[in-house]
Amino acid sequence: MEDWLVKRMNRKKQLILHGITLFVTMIILLVVTGLFILKSTVLSKNYVINLIKNNEYYQVIYDNIKDEMLYYIPQSGFSNDIIDDTFTLDEVTKDVNNVIKNVYSGKKSQIDSSIFEERLNTKIDNYVVDNNFVITNKDELFKFTDEMAKIYVNKITISGYANKIASYVIKIIKIINVIFIISILLLIAILLFNLKFFKFRQMGSVLFNNTLLLIILNIWIKNVIPINNIFIYNDIISMIIKDIVLGILSYMIILGIIYLILGIILVLITNREKKK
Repeated sequence: MEDWLVKRMNRKKQLILHGITLFVTMIILLVVTGLFILKSTVLSKNYVINLIKNNEYYQVIYDNIKDEMLYYIPQSGFSNDIIDDTFTLDEVTKDVNNVIKNVYSGKKSQIDSSIFEERLNTKIDNYVVDNNFVITNKDELFKFTDEMAKIYVNKITISGYANKIASYVIKIIKIINVIFIISILLLIAILLFNLKFFKFRQMGSVLFNNTLLLIILNIWIKNVIPINNIFIYNDIISMIIKDIVLGILSYMIILGIIYLILGIILVLITNREKKK
């Protein structure tokens, strides 16, 4: 009788320990999944650059720069074509990519507008000669050139905010990387523990639960965040953030499907071993 009670108590302890390890495994796997998604999307400079490239946002930025310059030009007395050929889409693309790379490296960006200013000054000189344009105040001319250059730089660097967030972004990336590595090591350790003492029993349910949690989180995010109405700073930033959020949701669904498939495979393997 005593032996039966001891075995029953040991069995209960094993079940409790097994349940705890499965729960901890599920939580750690969910953390690893979340960190992996962040590292693959918003914390990846290559992801952001490809996103901007694939959605042709470089052209949008180029057009925004030109539109703001055109808004300012009438005050100067020059015609709108004064800024034609002063900067190119390739130059905007290069400068935007450099700013993004610097943000993810924790560096401040210095946009060289000297070539733009040189071209603009040449255009102004030609305009003055061709149109007998009289300049009474050269300071106003310098001010105009400087204002055009500021518009270009501000649009590329988001009015300097890119430099302000650079130091924070690199710190966040470092912290996330440390937590990710620790989480991976913990996940490996607890999987080895399960393999030694429980032979991966019920591991399929862990993957199923994570699939369910990812689906629930996906639905919750869509209901809580008005994705289509996101507006932060300006239209371009808003569109980029919107696409990043949609990218994160897509990753959640893809990983959820992968976990579901792996869970089914584990269940089939476990059932097969039980029959043996």
